Amino acid sequence: MSAIFGILNHHAHPVKQSDLQKMCIAMSHRGLDDRGFWQQDSIGLGHGMFRTTPESTLEKLPFLDMKSGLVITADSRIDNREALAKRLGLSRTTKDEMPDSHFILSAYKKWGDQCVNHLLGDFSFAIWNERDKHLFCARDHMGVKPFIYFVSHNTFVFASEVQAVLKASGVSQKRNEGRIADFLVPELEGIDKTSTFFEEIYRLPPAHSLLVENGKVSKNCYWRPDPEKKISFSSDEEYVSAFTEIYTDAIDKRLRGNDDVASMLSGGLDSSSIVGIARNIHRSRTGKPFPVFSATSPNNPACRETYFINSVLQQGGLIARTISADEMSYFNKEINRVVLTEQEPFDPMIMIIAVYLLANKSGYRVMLDGIDGDIVASLSSSYPTILLKNGKYHDAVREIFLQNKNYYGGKLSTSKILYQNIRAAYTPLILRKLRTIWRKRRHMEQHNSNSIINMEFAKEIHLTDRLAQLRAHGSNGFCQSTYTQHISALQHPYLTVGIERYSRIASLCGIEPRHPLLDKRLVDFMTAIPWNQKFRSGWNKYLLRKSSEPTLPQEVCWRKGWEHLGWD
Repeated sequence: MSAIFGILNHHAHPVKQSDLQKMCIAMSHRGLDDRGFWQQDSIGLGHGMFRTTPESTLEKLPFLDMKSGLVITADSRIDNREALAKRLGLSRTTKDEMPDSHFILSAYKKWGDQCVNHLLGDFSFAIWNERDKHLFCARDHMGVKPFIYFVSHNTFVFASEVQAVLKASGVSQKRNEGRIADFLVPELEGIDKTSTFFEEIYRLPPAHSLLVENGKVSKNCYWRPDPEKKISFSSDEEYVSAFTEIYTDAIDKRLRGNDDVASMLSGGLDSSSIVGIARNIHRSRTGKPFPVFSATSPNNPACRETYFINSVLQQGGLIARTISADEMSYFNKEINRVVLTEQEPFDPMIMIIAVYLLANKSGYRVMLDGIDGDIVASLSSSYPTILLKNGKYHDAVREIFLQNKNYYGGKLSTSKILYQNIRAAYTPLILRKLRTIWRKRRHMEQHNSNSIINMEFAKEIHLTDRLAQLRAHGSNGFCQSTYTQHISALQHPYLTVGIERYSRIASLCGIEPRHPLLDKRLVDFMTAIPWNQKFRSGWNKYLLRKSSEPTLPQEVCWRKGWEHLGWD
């Protein structure tokens, strides 16, 4: 959760030291342990340190490698340190003591701009190459670490947060009125992976690198899940074994810290599965129970989340700290501070804020959580449509009946679910296009009546076009496969904006969030396996449920239905 920032002026104008200092102060909550600056003529880099790994204890950033002339600033956790050390020819002593930022720099020395293809973990960084006079930047595969930038004819400015970018001289503060509309019509939050509330300030999308050279900026997508990649085993047991191995290592890598790593425990399958594995790893290393944090409703016996949280806790091996609605007043002052300094109006996740604050007050700096298992470990609930379209009628009908029983908990009409899937599978393309035209007008009317957006403003910013842009995401044609459908969901901006919400809130609470289910290896694996390992017999997250049986109560593994995570 460290802060990175920098300025590169295009016409040899020197960078103002005061600009770098202002940018650093704007992100002081991200740099509680140290701050540093490096400046040379028209380039300046900065860093605010938040130490969360053993190797970061003595780390100083920005770091200048005198021999190569390269300078790096980074917010990073590199998970393939062992494999990377071998490829880089590093000794064990060097590898064990080397900070993650130095791994990135060493990879850049060896592979140049292709270094991102060799990195695994969460990272956001910038490297100044004095010899070639260019700035190379990158953001991790799933966008866990933020990277914000502004570019004009005169300058390029980047930082971990928009507020810091705004502090630099020459940065336009012109408001992006389309983004204001995105807030007024809530579903539009996920319209893209680039826009901010300022017209000329952008987010670098996940899995993208960026090169600034000779006053020009070029972006490159360096990774996306491959829809042609297929993984096939001969038995369910082999799928469970392979998944468990990757998932366990993803959790293990995210436990690397200075005895200040804990986890959220919501009672849902995602966070519970993380806790079940983390508890075993932590106990085998330290002999101590693993710390978890939960929001509960102890006075409401009907709260299923509290029931399942307690079910996991009763297994033992955990130190539990909980907060309920009745205890919120203890954090009133801090919650108000966070709410009043939130960077975007999308962020008032009060319950999450309370849990993060409780963890921070308890002395923890890192929190594992289970976002977003629904997308990574499962398929969309509309997968029977694809089965029908591909002639798997028996499988489709069977899944629809069991889907209502297990996924929806019997809350919906099976005949209605069947009708919706049949309609989606067999409606002719021409009728679908006509329906889209009709829905465009209807959606405009709905959003005008169901939101607080002003009709004139909606027309001014072309709301119907923005809604169409949103719905175009993940639209890969009428006959997409389950593989393509899964990748489309993972590539949708909704996942990115969700991750970014957690990052913004956590940073204001003094917490670094880590997401094992968003491990790049896990994403590659899950998108390449057959559909019935992700959704079977009406059970979503089928493989995750099976793999969790040795570590969790059966009632948690095979929960039916779903509930909103929160208090009444």
